[in-house]
Amino acid sequence: MKFFLGINRYELYSRNSTIVGSLLRELSTGKFVRVVQKLGGTQLKLTITLQDYGKVLFKPMKQTRDEETSVDLFYFSDFERHNAEIAAFHLDR
Repeated sequence: MKFFLGINRYELYSRNSTIVGSLLRELSTGKFVRVVQKLGGTQLKLTITLQDYGKVLFKPMKQTRDEETSVDLFYFSDFERHNAEIAAFHLDR
């Protein structure tokens, strides 16, 4: 909740924020009550319900951000789409 409340129109979190470390520790040690695969789309996405009933959307990154996808790969199989989704999130805000 602290992470969520810290989001503003300019950033998800500040560079000197200690919230991210706390959030990652909580996610790595907290208990998952339920995990459901979201339907649709072309990539794996999991909705995770935590013990405190918080919800997390997990989508694994298949490539590092500086890797480029082969030009021979079909567009909708593009591994770099997570970069586009992050950019779309910021543009939408």
